[in-house]
Amino acid sequence: MKKVTTILAAFLFTAGMAFAQNNEATVDQIGDDHDAAITQTGEINTAYVTQTADAGREGADVGFAEITQTGDENFVNLRQRNFFGDNEATITQIGDRNSVRGTTEGSEFLQNHGLNIIDVLMNGDDNTLYSLRAEAQKNVNTLLLDILGDGNSVGLLQEFGYSEVDIDGSSNMVVLDQKSNSFANTQSAFVDIYGSDNMVDVYQRGQSHTATVNVTGDLNTATITQN
Repeated sequence: MKKVTTILAAFLFTAGMAFAQNNEATVDQIGDDHDAAITQTGEINTAYVTQTADAGREGADVGFAEITQTGDENFVNLRQRNFFGDNEATITQIGDRNSVRGTTEGSEFLQNHGLNIIDVLMNGDDNTLYSLRAEAQKNVNTLLLDILGDGNSVGLLQEFGYSEVDIDGSSNMVVLDQKSNSFANTQSAFVDIYGSDNMVDVYQRGQSHTATVNVTGDLNTATITQN
């Protein structure tokens, strides 16, 4: 009965949002203790949030998603797939054509299960957070991303990783390819960029590496490989 109520509430919420603003918002929740709030202002904002637990894995699933998009042509397609753990996503996009997506423009970001958190603020135009594989974050991951500027892109693969990214500028590119051997030995990356046309590439394999990259100015390139 709880599942039915959750799905019905999500359906009614989605219908109300789509009818009121001509923007597309879809919430599909199956399992326990999911929550979703979507606010879209502008035109052609799109948000799909799917929070689910696989069949037979029902339990202390949490899930949480709050998506606010202001501007035109923003896109979020998340799908958290949680079971026996905590997923959380707070995404605020202010400006035009900002996007949180998967490996392709129309695919889902996906957090999988176990203590995943995304906190994304992109204030500007044409910024993108995207996944480097079909599952951008798996277990025990956190990404806190703040972007102020235009035309920035951040690619992410985290499995037992932790990252913080702050970008103040335009046309910067960041790639965070993090993967660890176990939950207890996570990778960490901290990237701060103040400027434009910079490239930062962080590749981490093995256990318990930490990368800190501070870039000030324009046209800089930083490549970090920890293995």
